[in-house]
Amino acid sequence: STLIKKLRDESYRENEGGIKGDEHVTYDPDMTSLKQQQKVELDARLMKDPIFGGSDDENLIPFVAMPSREGIFESLLHAMSSAADEGESCLLSIMGDRFVGKSRLVDEAIEKAQSWGMGFTVLRSHRSETDSLTSFYPFRAIISTALRDCDAMTMRSDESFDMSGWEKEEGESDVAIVQRLIQRKILNKSDQLMLGRILPDVMNKELLTLLRGRSPTAVTKDIAASIFKLIIPIQPVVMVFEADGNGGEIDLSSWSLIEELLQSAGEKCPQM
Repeated sequence: STLIKKLRDESYRENEGGIKGDEHVTYDPDMTSLKQQQKVELDARLMKDPIFGGSDDENLIPFVAMPSREGIFESLLHAMSSAADEGESCLLSIMGDRFVGKSRLVDEAIEKAQSWGMGFTVLRSHRSETDSLTSFYPFRAIISTALRDCDAMTMRSDESFDMSGWEKEEGESDVAIVQRLIQRKILNKSDQLMLGRILPDVMNKELLTLLRGRSPTAVTKDIAASIFKLIIPIQPVVMVFEADGNGGEIDLSSWSLIEELLQSAGEKCPQM
């Protein structure tokens, strides 16, 4: 901020002698209008500057394809292309220190894939170091988003549902969407129980007795089957599990679920 203020002050001082050229100038002894115009112009330049820019909009900051990351970028594009065009699911892990541009790299690869017409549904989650203590936490935001995308997609394809006058309700709860998907027979009560293992608010406590005596492996398979019901209508799908720098390890339950999803994707949801 000090450097930006210095640049602005220097710009003002350089122009206090008046305006050169044949421009029409009204009498302004304090040069207030000129200073205001210069400030607006300088602010606009600074906001767009890739180094001193003060905007939170990443689109104003150009993406620089560094040679050291070209291989990773190409691997991301190849993986998405293989999933969308050939039905080959895979898992890619991008590791590095905080603020080195991992998220931006993934975002740019997704944007490039979308510009090629791949039409991915992007499901994203973020976790911190403490979130690794909660089972299935990395899937919470992903499943919550998938519920809404699946609801919208299946609603449009449901000929019995009158879309006229329907508007998406902001802030609608996960459980309300689950109930609507159950009514349209996209999900069932058992799916609600399985998804409730990820989203506690969705849990159907009346069915908890069905989990008694079930092995963790069997439960993981059932959770994966319920997730497939959500993402099959919205594929091709890319899931992005973001961590806060070097922290935020994925818990063992989530790793088991990721493994099950990958093993079964070829048969049930190849474009993932």
